[in-house]
Amino acid sequence: MASETSLLKDEDGRAFGSCTFLFVLTTLPALLVLAACGSSKKTTGQSVVTACVLPDDQANSLQGHWSSPPIKIAFHAGEFSAGEKGMIQSAVSTWNTFFSISKGLAIFEVSAAESPVNQTGPTCVGSTIPDGIVLYKRGSSWTRSASAVALTTFCTTSAQGGIPKMYNAIMEFNYRDFFNGAKNPDLESIAVHELGHLLGLDHSCGPLRSNAANVACPGPGSGNFLLSTVMFPTVFFDSGGNGEVKRALHENDQGRANCLY
Repeated sequence: MASETSLLKDEDGRAFGSCTFLFVLTTLPALLVLAACGSSKKTTGQSVVTACVLPDDQANSLQGHWSSPPIKIAFHAGEFSAGEKGMIQSAVSTWNTFFSISKGLAIFEVSAAESPVNQTGPTCVGSTIPDGIVLYKRGSSWTRSASAVALTTFCTTSAQGGIPKMYNAIMEFNYRDFFNGAKNPDLESIAVHELGHLLGLDHSCGPLRSNAANVACPGPGSGNFLLSTVMFPTVFFDSGGNGEVKRALHENDQGRANCLY
């Protein structure tokens, strides 16, 4: 199934926008487990790309960046179990480990305190939220597409000749249609993907938020390297409803991320 990606603008469409990313599902007869690959400097068993690498056919896939990392993250109060927090924090560590080697910085910072802030979308007018980016576990309150496993929405300023500046965001996990016994995505893999959006990456293929040209997504089983990227827009499930495990950054994810910071 193709990615569902949309751009939501303020009414006059000039100063700021809200970008919404949906991570959609596809069911396969057998579980497709994809491992990251690549070469360059090896650290803790993973490949690390330290340069900005932006292929021509992905030139429009940088959506924005935060001006002053680390990007602060807080869990919404009373929603996530200790195990769920641990998996999301492991996804945070994946990106932080990469950026600490590549750029010497921690891109994310998880708050020890939970946030009482309850939003249905990011506020693109006014001051930033002191709690940072709030993560939500949506059950009956999920109002997005039923095919979306998770969603990250953020605000941006106008590009002004460069990459837009990001501010205010929320991240939502669809517990109404997934993580419910019938469909069981790997939460850590989903979080790695959504954190990629949160730091400013669009999908590695398929339609982009900007509706600009981007490389077409390959089909499963094609052997194309894009299937191994964490920013591939589709998550695959086996006949038992178990989602693929894709927790390690591909060199394509890394090279594009380096272009943002």
